[in-house]
Amino acid sequence: MPDSHIYFERRENEYKNRDYQQSRIFDIKSLCRAYNAMFLNQPHNSARYVSKIFDIQKEELFKDSDNEVAYYVAALTHYRFNSLVNSRKYGANKYSSLRWHIYQIFKFLIHGKIEDIKPNSNKMDIYCQKIIKQLTSPAKEYENIFKQCIKIIDSIEFPTRDTLKRAKYNQDLLEATKAYLKKR
Repeated sequence: MPDSHIYFERRENEYKNRDYQQSRIFDIKSLCRAYNAMFLNQPHNSARYVSKIFDIQKEELFKDSDNEVAYYVAALTHYRFNSLVNSRKYGANKYSSLRWHIYQIFKFLIHGKIEDIKPNSNKMDIYCQKIIKQLTSPAKEYENIFKQCIKIIDSIEFPTRDTLKRAKYNQDLLEATKAYLKKR
């Protein structure tokens, strides 16, 4: 199985009796949280209860006009970071509650700037291909980018569980990301 294969479960337990690694199977809730954080720039809402995402973002999720590659990238990013958390590599497990914020920072670090690409734009495919290239690199270059995300998080006050659910924390993290990118 290629290392970048992931599966989207459209129905609960769709892959239950198949020989797929559980960590590669994404249900609608985890996919929406990752996509919402990464491409709708709402990691603070992804950190909340899952039902809140559907209440707040229901008009923005799974739109016919969305470029589907963005959902794949969100799931693959989620898979890669979860692998680091589960292996306790680089102390990533300490940052598991911040995963949604990390996904947003991750895309900005890959592109070297903070940019809002609309999910239904022509630019989205090119934007995502650059992220996929990092996530599928045989040298696992994405691990260094995740380490940089952690460094940015550590540059500001570590949030409480309540703080990370607030837009203010996300704004502070974006400012820290801008400062980090200027120094690169």
